[in-house]
Amino acid sequence: MAMIGRADHIWGADDGEEEPGHEQLDREWRARREEHFSGGYREGLEAGKHETVQEGFDEGYRLGAAAGFECGAARGAAATLRALAPRLPADLRSRLQEVEQEQGQGGQQLADMPYQQLQQQPCDG
Repeated sequence: MAMIGRADHIWGADDGEEEPGHEQLDREWRARREEHFSGGYREGLEAGKHETVQEGFDEGYRLGAAAGFECGAARGAAATLRALAPRLPADLRSRLQEVEQEQGQGGQQLADMPYQQLQQQPCDG
């Protein structure tokens, strides 16, 4: 019978009563489960934010690159016309001056505008 008593001591009594440590283990299990659930939720939330921000950046970069290309092409065309203006026939020179006045911001102004000022003023075309 000493053998049975020892087995009961090792594996716990089989009388249906829970040992005092079992309740503590349940509390620890719930706390760890909550901790991991909360941590997983936070990590998922951060990953979702990162992905959303990246998508927004990608879209903005695409639009900005297209607008920058168009503005650069307009600036280059204005600089080219300004450089060629003395060599153009008189009728084309006068037409170029008319276009510059109609636009309000002439080709010469656009061609000479510093890069920093171009960043502050959008090129609306």
